Amino acid sequence: MKEKEECIEHESERKRIGERILKLRKDEGLSIRQFAELAGINYANICKIEKGRYNVGIDILSKISQVLNRKIDFNSIIMNNDNVYQAIAILAKHLCENNRKMTFSQLAIKLSILFDYEFCDGRGTANRVRGAWSHFNGDTDTQKNIAEAFITEQGDFAYE
Repeated sequence: MKEKEECIEHESERKRIGERILKLRKDEGLSIRQFAELAGINYANICKIEKGRYNVGIDILSKISQVLNRKIDFNSIIMNNDNVYQAIAILAKHLCENNRKMTFSQLAIKLSILFDYEFCDGRGTANRVRGAWSHFNGDTDTQKNIAEAFITEQGDFAYE
């Protein structure tokens, strides 16, 4: 089950990157063929990249970024669970230090801004919080912060 979730996550990440590349290419006024030629990448692979069907490596991203005159922002490209869990832990610590709480929907908005990625709704984000709580197994201070910082939309505590 976990492998399937990771596969879906990678697919959506590839799609997000592909959509971003498509937008930037169009902003530059380049056709796919022009773009492929300038980047030195096969035309068919550019099509697959833009549709999120091709796992883009660093070398290809570097070529693409050069053609688009952009730097690669690995913080927004690499949105994996570890990064999300770290962000949740940092935010939980900040909230606890300031004696504040945040609903899962509010957290979804914050994470979306941080990672330039759509974090669905409160329910999906609640699963991320549970994942973060498990991720920090053995770090009781972080787990305590996570348990106390985030609440459901009805105001109940996330963990008891």
